[in-house]
Amino acid sequence: MVLADWRTLAAQIDSVVNEQFGERVLITPMKASDYAAGVRDETRPLATVVAVYIMTDEQMSNLAGDHSGSPFRERMAVATLTLSVRTVDVQAADPRHGDRVTMLDRNNQTFEINRAYPDPTGRTVIEMIRP
Repeated sequence: MVLADWRTLAAQIDSVVNEQFGERVLITPMKASDYAAGVRDETRPLATVVAVYIMTDEQMSNLAGDHSGSPFRERMAVATLTLSVRTVDVQAADPRHGDRVTMLDRNNQTFEINRAYPDPTGRTVIEMIRP
């Protein structure tokens, strides 16, 4: 009986996923303090990695109201923006709330990390917001 080498199989799947759907991103660690907003955290390295960009939970919100006799209507699109990246690729940078993500293959669009957490497949999920 031959046992499957699950680590090798998972690495092969990661490689195919990154090759097909991945794009280059730069993670810039930032200091976590109200007084240090916008200051790079030099204690953690920059990380240029391949990540899979995912937009989910797209919703449309309709708002209406009246302010001092001036009625208004507003429509707002809301979506969850996430990255999926191999945990081993971002371990040293240790992505955290407040760090910056620059999408190198998307005209250097910049986001802020809202939260980062491991998923069961050995990848890290990074949820992002616009700064």
